[in-house]
Amino acid sequence: MGQLHGHCLPTVADGSVHMRFQGKWKPSELPQDLITDLYHDLVRHLTTIQMVKSITSTNPSSNGNSRMLIVLPTELLDTIASYVDAHCDLVSFAQVCRAFQQIAIPRHTDYRLVRCHYRRHVVWKHLVARPDLTENVRVLEVLGELESTRNKSECVPYVVREEGRKGRKKEKVRYSSAESLMLVAEALEKMESLQKFVWSTSLGFSKEAERQAETRIWRAVSQHQMLQHVEFMQALNPPALFLAGPSTYPMWSISNLKSLSVENAAFLRQEESVRHFSRILQQSPCLESLRLVLYDWSFQLSHLLTDVSLPSLRFLTLEIYADPEANAKPFTDLLERTPTLESLKFYYLSLLPLKPDSLPSLKRVCVDEGEDVPLSSILTGHRAIEAIGRIPLTDRYLDILRNVDGTALRKLELTWFDSVDALLEVAAMFPKLTWFRVPSADYMYAWMSATAGPVYVDQWGSILESLPELEVFHGVSFFKDPEGSGLNDNDDRARQIANTCKALRRVDHWENANPSKVIVVVRDGDSVSWREEAVRRRDYY
Repeated sequence: MGQLHGHCLPTVADGSVHMRFQGKWKPSELPQDLITDLYHDLVRHLTTIQMVKSITSTNPSSNGNSRMLIVLPTELLDTIASYVDAHCDLVSFAQVCRAFQQIAIPRHTDYRLVRCHYRRHVVWKHLVARPDLTENVRVLEVLGELESTRNKSECVPYVVREEGRKGRKKEKVRYSSAESLMLVAEALEKMESLQKFVWSTSLGFSKEAERQAETRIWRAVSQHQMLQHVEFMQALNPPALFLAGPSTYPMWSISNLKSLSVENAAFLRQEESVRHFSRILQQSPCLESLRLVLYDWSFQLSHLLTDVSLPSLRFLTLEIYADPEANAKPFTDLLERTPTLESLKFYYLSLLPLKPDSLPSLKRVCVDEGEDVPLSSILTGHRAIEAIGRIPLTDRYLDILRNVDGTALRKLELTWFDSVDALLEVAAMFPKLTWFRVPSADYMYAWMSATAGPVYVDQWGSILESLPELEVFHGVSFFKDPEGSGLNDNDDRARQIANTCKALRRVDHWENANPSKVIVVVRDGDSVSWREEAVRRRDYY
């Protein structure tokens, strides 16, 4: 196959690759950096050869093609695996044959997602030392001390888990924040296939070395051409340090994103840095999802959105606690010039009357509890809305809901309802509801935060009976803890639910304050049973 750099070339024997060395280097003496260079050159060379055609043959069952897969060089199989992003697809890839398994499991499945604390030095050192593996990382989540991320489980390569545990015991060197961040930056620079970057620390760096490390992190992030998704909570620096332009703060150079989430970032509190930040939006014409969370009364959306057009935006979430009157016009203007928007969630903002035919693609909307003016501006003209979230069911809101296509709405979330009659009226208006949530409460004894009076089990039965296509109902615990209460009538409850609402399959767990558990009603012919089931938080709401 020819000599690569005059040092080594591959031979294949029994499905594995051996290196035949030429020149002065022996295998045991070959420097690690030379192996890395040869690895990249070899991959580039092998991806051009004709053998790769056997992978895409229209007759994969052919014995000849099967043999070709077995004798493909390991480096080429590794390159093929590198094109597979999803973990489930990697597992399927590994199940094709033993050769694929030996490549996908150790080199790819453990490296698609890396999630750990920025002070997990053993992980960052491993990623720096093994660029051939680090380049397989697709998603990097850097954790810190934020309360919202403390319960997140880390996800690191298997080969460093035990090493990391021992390393924390033996390692006596204490790293400064700057040194820790430099390790993160160095690892980031090697993640050439990075697609998503998540930063969730509460640090505010003020020392020069820390600022340099932070700059290096964002320079590495901004230079990755495959990067499409960025999320970060809190600022990396105090606000005053964000006033510099993109030459000294490379975050502003990030471009071509598909999703962006920014929560409580300090740089959104400075007008000049907000204008710099808007460059990211301007440089991302394919942005599909935008989420901004900020609590700063002086913030003005006009500084961010004046020159911004988002022609591909489909999902918008704005939780901005700022002067609603000052931000009403720029917010309204944004909605009017974004016809692609499908999902809209906004809190603490006001909205002016929209032009006719605005938001033609809108399917899902969620607004402030008790703030009916924005919703009345959106729900006009018999809109075919599929989901409405977090509204109180008062007479005023019932009038607004009459502007929604009754056959289109599938999901409704209430924060209050005046009476059972109001719920029955909603059921009559939207008979095709498949997902319905009322406020979680004890409707026999502690109903005051949810409605004007107690609601009894037979009344809930009438409501469910009025929704023949309902599949998910949350807010009421029909099932009791068999051990804690001494009651064992859950089988009867499951049968009653199955008979009352033929499609209903999921209701609240008896621990209804815990959104990670639900009760699933199981139908098997004439028999009905139930089981506890864990759900992801995002699937519960």
